[in-house]
Amino acid sequence: MTHIILISKDYPNIARQELESLLEISLKPFVDGYFITEDKFDLKLLPRLGLTREIYEVKQTFDTSNEEQVLENMNLDNIKNSYKIDVVSFEGLSKDVKQFADKLHVKLKNPLVDIKNPENTYVFFWTLFEVKLTKSIFSNKDNPHGRRSHLKEFNHPTSIHPKIAKAMINMGAKKSFIDPFCGAGGIVIEGALMGLDVKGSDVDTQMIKRAKANSKAFGLEIDLEEKDALKLRDEVECIVTDLPYGKNSRLTNDLVDLYCDFFTVANGLTDLIIVGAHADTDMDAYLDESNFYVWKQFPIYVHKSMTRTISILKKDDGE
Repeated sequence: MTHIILISKDYPNIARQELESLLEISLKPFVDGYFITEDKFDLKLLPRLGLTREIYEVKQTFDTSNEEQVLENMNLDNIKNSYKIDVVSFEGLSKDVKQFADKLHVKLKNPLVDIKNPENTYVFFWTLFEVKLTKSIFSNKDNPHGRRSHLKEFNHPTSIHPKIAKAMINMGAKKSFIDPFCGAGGIVIEGALMGLDVKGSDVDTQMIKRAKANSKAFGLEIDLEEKDALKLRDEVECIVTDLPYGKNSRLTNDLVDLYCDFFTVANGLTDLIIVGAHADTDMDAYLDESNFYVWKQFPIYVHKSMTRTISILKKDDGE
């Protein structure tokens, strides 16, 4: 089964990694920001996606861009129940959607057009050399902007945007994770809303109080604990966290020591860490005493005085 996927154009590299990690698929570019995959995946995971906009299942491919030939060769059994037709055209093509939909309508035996509330939405991807008839199977209706830090009961100035937090989680966690620097709870809240088993801790008493208040506002009961990250001992599936920053986002000696010591401790807790940090953070320098290495990194522009880097850290198996 082939699928066409439209990802966020704001963070395309992160969006692609989120898909490949969570759904365990490989993607190849299709056209104009769309990707295509022929790998099978679990449909139940799709609501977790943070940076994927739409997913379409390919029902039929036509080796022509001629409208009449497409209509003539179409398997009309692919159009079922009440439906809506749309056309996405590329490479300078311009298609009259209504005109094409009317021609298709005439060919169907019992057409049930429903523009406002169709059971199925069929999208024709039209290029110069081929046309793909697809059925929409996922449209991201989540509203992460409503969960941004400044809208929560307790704000944190360096909190990650919810859709980025979701992508970070999906890069590593299948069922559970811990955030040992949870702050006001941004990452663990997103994980709990996904239905994952999440835990958060922070050495700052006030931060834990804020995280609990923010979680309660979303009707969530999250395991949150005041605890030093260097005293963690229980093994976990994955660590997903945003490292604490220094004053004005500059590292202090204390933070450098904290980073080095934390990754050494994490060495005995998990094989995978998804971590956000200020772009000035030299992640490789803090991994010397651990078995972790930087597998991939993704920069994120926040504002003119701040850029983040999301890093995927994996355990070196020695091979």
